[in-house]
Amino acid sequence: AELARNAWQSLGSSEIIVQDIEQDVRAVSRQSIVSTRRIEKGEIITRNDLTIKRPGTGVEPHQINEIVGLIAITTIPPDTPIQYQNINSSVSTAQV
Repeated sequence: AELARNAWQSLGSSEIIVQDIEQDVRAVSRQSIVSTRRIEKGEIITRNDLTIKRPGTGVEPHQINEIVGLIAITTIPPDTPIQYQNINSSVSTAQV
């Protein structure tokens, strides 16, 4: 019985906890939407203008379809993570 109890204890907790040392790795491992080319201020963003890359410092990849059709309110250099301050999130070509 004691061997079985020791075996169960050796498995540890089933709770998943992100350790402090893992926080940096998580940030670098995340991905974000990135410009594939220079997008000029006032330009409508198309799917071909966007890709997904690391690190995850910009808009999250699952929102890519929401970014397509929006208008750049600043010039976005190539290979730059898309930030909400770069796009007009209240106007899309569907509304224009």
